[in-house]
Amino acid sequence: MRKKAYIAIIIFLLALGATLVPYRTVLVPKWRVRVVNEQGVPYVGKMVDQTCEHYTYDVNPCSLAADDIRRYTDDNGYVEYSEKSFSLSLLSRIVRACKSYFLLIAHGSVGPDVHLYSANPRYKDLKYIPGSGDPPDLYVLPPYD
Repeated sequence: MRKKAYIAIIIFLLALGATLVPYRTVLVPKWRVRVVNEQGVPYVGKMVDQTCEHYTYDVNPCSLAADDIRRYTDDNGYVEYSEKSFSLSLLSRIVRACKSYFLLIAHGSVGPDVHLYSANPRYKDLKYIPGSGDPPDLYVLPPYD
């Protein structure tokens, strides 16, 4: 009987230890997008910002890579962003998710939120839903008035 108790304790401690090991989650893969107007003409030198946050876990990988959130389109209208990821343990994810759902009324959101936006008189952002495949590769902005 004593041997079974030791085995149970060891299994419990190993399981508890496993919840403390952080693992990586990719929120946004490497993203290359072409920014064009409604006629398909690329914008050159156009500022495009990327925002990304996972409200459930209260992490913002884009703010960690602040030098990589603002880009300008090249001569062909392309802008490219590096992969954005975060690492949290299972225990941390559980605690953070509980906190987020508990405070849902206060801050009003859970889940991931990723999009690109560009200063334009008629604002239009480009949304990406994590886990839905590759991000969109074309960002059509309305013309200036």
